[in-house]
Amino acid sequence: MLYPSASFQEAIKTLVAGDQEIIQYLKANIAEFNELTYHQPALDAVLAWKDRIRVPDHQWPYTMDVFHLDKERSVYYLSKRKKEINSQMPPEPTGGNGYQFPLLNYIRWILEKFPPPVRKLILKIAFDGATVTSGKRLKQEIGTFDFLFDGLDLSTTKSATNAHQFIIYLGGEDREDLVKELEQVIEAVNGLVEEKKLTVGEIDYELEPVLVCDMSCLVKVLGLYNCFCPQAKWKCCWCLVHESTLSDFSVEYWPFRDAATMRRLGEEAETKKSENSRANFARTNYGIRNLPLFTILLDHIVPCMLHCFMAIMRKLLELLVEEVYHRPELQAKFEAAFTEVKLKLPKQEKKGKGVRTLVERVKKARFGRPDFLRILENRQLFLDCLAAGAKNNRLKKKYKETVQIWSDFAMLTSLVIDPNVTITEQEWLQLARPFGER
Repeated sequence: MLYPSASFQEAIKTLVAGDQEIIQYLKANIAEFNELTYHQPALDAVLAWKDRIRVPDHQWPYTMDVFHLDKERSVYYLSKRKKEINSQMPPEPTGGNGYQFPLLNYIRWILEKFPPPVRKLILKIAFDGATVTSGKRLKQEIGTFDFLFDGLDLSTTKSATNAHQFIIYLGGEDREDLVKELEQVIEAVNGLVEEKKLTVGEIDYELEPVLVCDMSCLVKVLGLYNCFCPQAKWKCCWCLVHESTLSDFSVEYWPFRDAATMRRLGEEAETKKSENSRANFARTNYGIRNLPLFTILLDHIVPCMLHCFMAIMRKLLELLVEEVYHRPELQAKFEAAFTEVKLKLPKQEKKGKGVRTLVERVKKARFGRPDFLRILENRQLFLDCLAAGAKNNRLKKKYKETVQIWSDFAMLTSLVIDPNVTITEQEWLQLARPFGER
């Protein structure tokens, strides 16, 4: 530091030798001059801080007093600056009932404003739906993207601040909605898949698109029927496993779906005029009823492990709680277990719906990933409820098998989520086979 004992303003004055013309020039031509002169943080930094901490406008004057911010950091100037930033790339309407930032423009803007340290990037594109109202009458869909590359730490990778939302629309994940709302997105993504690069200024970035979404959305994107339904003959979005061989764990692997075949059969399926004829065609042609929307290869579509984990946990929990049928002495124990892990079940009585059983209440419960992890960590509480009712040899054997299934799943889950564990895909599959066979 040139002048450690002087204020910044005094240092500036000394540097310019008190020449007022130079000082006036700096004020007129360098926007940051006044900010630095009076030790005020840059307006963009203040705006980012306000948004990150979520300080409401009516409480902002208190923040200004605490940090001695000048009037040019008031809500008026912050709102004006935010409007300027938003006007750089205004949202556009989708083809239906939503708004979007043009995907390629947004990607370029992010790469220009926050250039990554490498030129080879994985572009992760994700879609997810949610219900807006409690009665599930109104739904919405959002799309986000983020960049992944070697050297990116895990916390940043998983952080919500690393994801950039580019589309939102009111509607569901029906095929018609997706085709209408994602028209521009589909064109942009398929173009990136073909070109494999994007030029930003003078820099060429090598982009490798991957897709992440839950199975409800994925089957529509791939042009398949609902593979996850019990009556479906073809059970997987990625491979050609048939309902008759789904539980055959002697099979090492099933063949992957072929992209060219999917497109050929999808084109043929779309010539069918009625829903029934299209459904019949799908049953005999690997579940294909439409053209895939994206040309992303199947090995670049990442299974949603969040939903896989939650679906398995929900099934295990429902099977466990079903033991209370005709055994009311166990119901109080299960309810006490839920209370002990601080999880609330839907009310036992609901107006106009009569009295719900414990199984019905568990099936209606809106548990998330943290809730299911808490149940898995405290699984012995719930298993002890079953142990209390194991009065004969048959029930004792069933209890022992149930304990083993829950222990196997806890072990497999721990291996997946623990960053300190190194295990290959093949090793994990070998450990998973006994769990699947049970």
